[in-house]
Amino acid sequence: MSKPIPYDYRLKIISDRKKGMTYASIAAKRGVSVRSVKSLWRRYTDHGTDGLKTHYSRCGRKRIYTQEIKDLINAERKGFGAPSLKNVLEEKYPDKKFPHERQIQLWWQQQGTNRPKKREAQVSPPPVDTGSSPYLAD
Repeated sequence: MSKPIPYDYRLKIISDRKKGMTYASIAAKRGVSVRSVKSLWRRYTDHGTDGLKTHYSRCGRKRIYTQEIKDLINAERKGFGAPSLKNVLEEKYPDKKFPHERQIQLWWQQQGTNRPKKREAQVSPPPVDTGSSPYLAD
């Protein structure tokens, strides 16, 4: 995918077109494709300078969980872990869609409200070599 054309550069392309330059000559001069010049000119004629702005807000996945859902999760937490909390919420609000338990855990981690682990993983001491093995036949 090519890089987006900066806004000030878009204005230069429009300025060249207003001076009567052809699409091909603008494309060659500015180092963009003829298609890009045509597209920018069409957006400019349809919407003015607002049409030249980028629309990055349209990029990426759309959020499906509203602030209302996040507020319900935080309000009902009461010492539940994410799997139990999700079950409680789904029973209490069957008409609403709740995120996967792992997503809830990630939200808590991002907020800094996740509970610390209760204990550290215990490391077993290395086995003691007694010189004989119960697996060896006599």
